[in-house]
Amino acid sequence: MLYKGTDILEVAHKIELRGQAFYNKAAELVKEKAAKELLKDLAAKEASHAGFFKNLLDQLLKNQIIYHDDNEYQIIIQDFAQNHVFKDNIPDESFFTQEDSLKNIFQMALGFERDTITLFLEVGKHLDGINKTTVDQIIEEEKEHIAILHDSMRDFKLL
Repeated sequence: MLYKGTDILEVAHKIELRGQAFYNKAAELVKEKAAKELLKDLAAKEASHAGFFKNLLDQLLKNQIIYHDDNEYQIIIQDFAQNHVFKDNIPDESFFTQEDSLKNIFQMALGFERDTITLFLEVGKHLDGINKTTVDQIIEEEKEHIAILHDSMRDFKLL
C-alpha cells in the first residue's frame, strides 16, 4: 500500500487542531485562573503549529505529491491516524463527562505532547530546508510544553 507524502502532514495538522480543541475545552472547565491562562496559551501555540502544517500541506498539494512504499512509514501513519490520543474526535463536552481533575487534564496533555513529538520526529525525516528547520523548532516547542506542564503540576501540587 502506498502513502502520499501529504498523508503525514494531514495527520500532523489534525493532531494540532485536536490539541488546540483539547486545551480550549480544558480551559473552559478548570476553575484555577492560572491553569485557565496556561491552557489557553497552549491552545494558541497548537493553533500556530496547525497553521504551519496546513500551509506546508497546501504547498505540497500544489507542487508535487511524494509517494512512499516503505512498510515502516505506512505503519507509523496508520497508527497515528487510528490511535492518537483523541483518535478522530475533537474533544467535546462528552469527552470531559467524568470528573476530570486538573491533574487528569495535565496527564492527558502530557500524553498528547509526547505522541506529537513522536510523529513530528518522523515528519522531520521527510523534509529538508526551512520546512525541516521549522518542524525541528516545533518539536522543541512541544518539548517545552511538556516542561511547562510538569512545572505546572508541581506548582499546583499535583505531583
